[in-house]
Amino acid sequence: MILHGYWRSGTSYRTRIALNLKGVEYRQAALDLRTG
Repeated sequence: MILHGYWRSGTSYRTRIALNLKGVEYRQAALDLRTG
């Protein structure tokens, strides 16, 4: 699974917590929403 997110996003943070609690392996793709 690829988790697209922004480091300041609360939703991405909560999603990472849930994935870690469930033991789901994922890869992060950081997006900078200010630059598009």
